Amino acid sequence: MTPFQISRIANLHHPAKINLIIRFNALSLIVSGLIRRRMCGKDIVDKAPMLTFSIRGSLLNAEYGPGRETWTIFFQGLKLKRIAGTDEVEMEWGEQKVSLPLCLPIPHEQVAVWRAKFRYISEAFTSSIHQHMFCAHVGVMDMFKEMIEIHSEATASTPAVKLKSLIDADTRFHHKLTTLHDQCGYSYDHLGILFHKAYFMTPNEYRNQMKMTMAKDMIANTTQAVKEISWRLGFANVSAFSAMFRRMAGYSPREAISRFRHYSGLS
Repeated sequence: MTPFQISRIANLHHPAKINLIIRFNALSLIVSGLIRRRMCGKDIVDKAPMLTFSIRGSLLNAEYGPGRETWTIFFQGLKLKRIAGTDEVEMEWGEQKVSLPLCLPIPHEQVAVWRAKFRYISEAFTSSIHQHMFCAHVGVMDMFKEMIEIHSEATASTPAVKLKSLIDADTRFHHKLTTLHDQCGYSYDHLGILFHKAYFMTPNEYRNQMKMTMAKDMIANTTQAVKEISWRLGFANVSAFSAMFRRMAGYSPREAISRFRHYSGLS
């Protein structure tokens, strides 16, 4: 089952002035004809072609002139909200969150490709065949995925991305987070805010998730004792490791060994 539902798809060509409260979240491909567009208190200054989100409950003020071509997919089931102080939106379903650009300029040579994607989804959505409807929803998710990848490449040099890369590379946990922060050239507090905006968790929470993933792997797939695992993950003592593991997993490392190492044949 898809985590969202397409409500309708529109392909518009007539000039129009728009001033309304958005009723559905939407993703639009604006190919041409855009004169102005303002949403969430932000003026869209990029010229078409572009991909842009419309956020439910926001005031949209826009104007399109002759030669307009827009494709819009309206959808439900995914929560969208503007990330304060950024040009990004947070997309959420269940406990999953990702950030996407509010507006993504499209190179002119890529317009035909994106137009074909929207046209295919539109045709699949209006089909009475269930498989085609499913493909329409998968197609939208694929567009979200491509937008994330393009946006990630464009933001690869940001301080938050650099800190994440440093954390990922420190698999022996030789460095304190304050040391890694210093290597990024930003204060601990400020970089923590930037990191949270990008990844929806603090640097410490991210590193603890990394430690938990490694701990579970070592518990299930090695013969190491709790003390050895604790040392490998950079904890000062077993008690600190056990407290973190219990808080995040709901049971102790020793309980995990008795549950999971037995099934892998290593106990």
